[in-house]
Amino acid sequence: MFDKAGEYPIIDIQKLSKSYKIGTGLVEALKGIDLKIYKGDSLAIMGASGSGKSTLLHLLGCLDTPTEGKYFLDQEDITTLSENQLAAIRAFKIGFVFQSFNLIAQLTVLENVAIPFLYQREESEAFVLEAITEALTRVGLSHRLHHHPSQLSGGEMQRVAIARALAIKPLLILADEPTGNLDSANGKAILNLFEELNAQGVTLVIVTHDPSVGARAKRLVKMQDGMIIEESRNIK
Repeated sequence: MFDKAGEYPIIDIQKLSKSYKIGTGLVEALKGIDLKIYKGDSLAIMGASGSGKSTLLHLLGCLDTPTEGKYFLDQEDITTLSENQLAAIRAFKIGFVFQSFNLIAQLTVLENVAIPFLYQREESEAFVLEAITEALTRVGLSHRLHHHPSQLSGGEMQRVAIARALAIKPLLILADEPTGNLDSANGKAILNLFEELNAQGVTLVIVTHDPSVGARAKRLVKMQDGMIIEESRNIK
């Protein structure tokens, strides 16, 4: 599992399983997954539809809870936490980037990136503005603070979504098919940005069905039938 001497994993999942009841039947979406992710990693999770990759992403993002197994995030056992505690984890420790951008059309770029701070405690307006400006500068959009999503290209909207994830300085960013709604040029630009951010120390986990996206990550996990069937490092 690519242990690093002297470092603890920021994510350590052990025998993680997830089952769903559908009618009178039981669907095993995940079957005893083991995985470690370290600070500064860039990990792509790949698999066909129904392989379990989206279920795994939801568990990693504390959007769902496992049926069995353990999930340690930053050395804390997430499986013991209440829904309010999980909400705090999502607000403070995890940045999310989605295929559909999830921007609010009526809000400006600045206001969209500010949304995670609604869940933060007692941060001053000056602190929030500095964090937003820094995040937008990192994605090359500091000149677009007062534009609305309708005034941006698809690539720019995804950059805003990445800035929103970055602004809270999370432990890691989880990206779900982040290039799925982009043309090839904008998709490559977003992957270049992810590589730049990872080189700066940002930890990334990307779920994708696209082999060209998986090839850009440092590590690749392939899933099938709710299990990890292969784990490898990409040689660059």
